[in-house]
Amino acid sequence: MREIGRKFVSFLVVILFGWVVFREFIGPPAARQGLKTGSTEQLTLANSERIFLELGGTPGAVPVVVFVTDWCSVCRALEETLRKLQVPFARADVEDNRRAAMYYQVLTRGQTSGVPVTLVGTKLFLGYDMNGIAAALREFASRPEST
Repeated sequence: MREIGRKFVSFLVVILFGWVVFREFIGPPAARQGLKTGSTEQLTLANSERIFLELGGTPGAVPVVVFVTDWCSVCRALEETLRKLQVPFARADVEDNRRAAMYYQVLTRGQTSGVPVTLVGTKLFLGYDMNGIAAALREFASRPEST
C-alpha cells in the first residue's frame, strides 16, 4: 500500500512539474492574448511613435517595434516575415540595448520574460502572432490620421 502511495505522489509531482513548465512556456494568460487583447491602456500613439523613433524607427512609418534577442529563433522568423511583407520596424535587442530593455519592462509590465514582443501602434503582441500583428497593421493603416 505504501508503494502505491509513493508512486501516486511521484505521479502528482511529475504532473505538477509538467504543468508549471507548460504554463511558463506558453506564458501568462494575458501575454498569450497580446497582453489584454493587444491594448496597453496607458500607451498613447504619441508615446508609441516616440519609442519607435528612439529605438531606430523611420519617421513617418507605422510605429512597429520588435523586442528581440540575438539567440531567439522565433524572433528571427518574425523579423524575416516582417521583412518579406516589407513592414518597416525597429529592432530592439533587449539584451544589448538598455533603453530597449527598459521599454520592454515598462510595456509588458513585467508580465512576461519572453521574446519576441511586438509593439504595433498602441497594441502589444507576444510571440509569433502574425494574425494579430497583421490585424493591428490593417487597423492602423485604415485610421484617417495615418493617411
